[in-house]
Amino acid sequence: MGADRPHSGSRLTAVPPAAAANLAVALLALPLLAALNRASVLSLAPVEQIVARWAVAAVVLAVALAVEGQSLADAGFRRPSLVDAGYLLVTAVLTLAVFAGTDSLVAAVFTVVYLRRRTLAPVVGTHVLVWAFSVLGQFYG
Repeated sequence: MGADRPHSGSRLTAVPPAAAANLAVALLALPLLAALNRASVLSLAPVEQIVARWAVAAVVLAVALAVEGQSLADAGFRRPSLVDAGYLLVTAVLTLAVFAGTDSLVAAVFTVVYLRRRTLAPVVGTHVLVWAFSVLGQFYG
């Protein structure tokens, strides 16, 4: 039955090499930086960690736009809707709830929300809210 169908090859071979490399950077760069920082191989100050995270995001976005030929809408930048505000608040609450856990758990929450909404508005908004709460907590706490 299955032998009657022509074999089209692996789906993995259909992924362009630039997209595969960009996906690997997107998925592995931040956990690698965190592991190196924890192992004291790389000592980054908190501000340097934030800069490194944004640098990885900028590189992944630049490769997606320039090399892969994606549009900003394909990468998740579109006009947010009212539903996105709800996702932003729920994601912020979930992020704060799991923040005591690992960075990978927080990244998983962000990934699930992005895959569900296909927009970066809740993810970026949550980053801003969490950082704002952190600054307020340090200032007033």
